Amino acid sequence: MDSETIAGQQRTPEFFHKTWHMWVCLAFLPPIGLVLLWFHHGYHKAVKVLLSVFFGFWSFIFIMAMIPESEQARQDRFERQEIRQSATALTTRATTTPKATTAKASTTPKVTTTKATTTHKATTTKPTTAKATTTPKTTTTRATTTKATATTMGTKSPAVAREEYINSAETISYEQLVREPYLYEGKTLAVTFKVAQTLAGGFLKEAGYRGYESGYDNEWYAQYKIPNETPRILDGDTVTFYGEFVGLTEMTRGLTGVKVYVPKLNVMYHEILP
Repeated sequence: MDSETIAGQQRTPEFFHKTWHMWVCLAFLPPIGLVLLWFHHGYHKAVKVLLSVFFGFWSFIFIMAMIPESEQARQDRFERQEIRQSATALTTRATTTPKATTAKASTTPKVTTTKATTTHKATTTKPTTAKATTTPKTTTTRATTTKATATTMGTKSPAVAREEYINSAETISYEQLVREPYLYEGKTLAVTFKVAQTLAGGFLKEAGYRGYESGYDNEWYAQYKIPNETPRILDGDTVTFYGEFVGLTEMTRGLTGVKVYVPKLNVMYHEILP
């Protein structure tokens, strides 16, 4: 056997068989890392099983985090929060009402009994006691009715939820948002700008729109996956977006590669202006 054949048999393994490459893939690309783990010959089978369980769970979290939340899911989550808040407030109000009324009803027999003892009229005491006993029952009925009303009022149609959300949106100047973004994070804003670029969503990418309020000044980024069966937003459209302000985000210019910070809006609804 010549020296070239021996050298060929003793070649170093490919980079994707190396330990460091396997660990990098396990951390950042778990599905690929798990495949490389089982082709790696440096670990016992029991260790591979334990690592597979751990990084399998990490892979599930990694994949779920990459799946963007649909527009319908965000709207449903917002409506459920409003329903829960309304029902909680009305239920609390209904719960406190019987307590106050019961206390009032409990004091009534004491005063009446004193009066009956003073006048020595036994026949008057019985009707008064019956009246005092009836009062809490009426209050309980009223409390039950209030709870039912709370449940009915808490249910809102998507159209009503949309209108209420749009009406709650604030308008804040661009200069204020850029100068002190931390003061307005989490607020619901209404922002109108002309769309300059549509960003298609995908793996590790957000769907959204970039644009300017006037000319090429006051740049905005609206993160938004438009619902199905909805008229598309085209480049050049002037659109009012309604959503939550999340602060400034870093964007890169396509031609120059310059990085800039622009305000970002997580959009719930939109209106295309004529």
